[in-house]
Amino acid sequence: AVLREQLLPHLPEDSAEFFMQEELDLDIEHGIFRKANDNPFNACLREMLETNHGLHLSRFDTMSLAEKEEVFRVIEAPESAGVMYQLLEPMFQAAPWFARLPQPMQDHLLTKIDMIC
Repeated sequence: AVLREQLLPHLPEDSAEFFMQEELDLDIEHGIFRKANDNPFNACLREMLETNHGLHLSRFDTMSLAEKEEVFRVIEAPESAGVMYQLLEPMFQAAPWFARLPQPMQDHLLTKIDMIC
């Protein structure tokens, strides 16, 4: 419904045709929460939700409203920020691109991530 009513009128014709061909494909419609689509931050978020709260994002599209609200409540909780930093920091430190940065830059970036979390 969102695709047809809100997005299609604003898309170029070739883009609209692409999405209409795939309209019934669940991978397009619900794929954002698949593990295969995760970037490092999403992988950390998924791990935190599954390990600490038993919430599985891959089921988000079939969750009840109460379950979805629980996901958002957990994400917004102050203690989630600390957990996210603990998960993100080793991932950054293990990344080859991060290891090639000068140590002062690594330290600076990690303090920024800590401030965000």
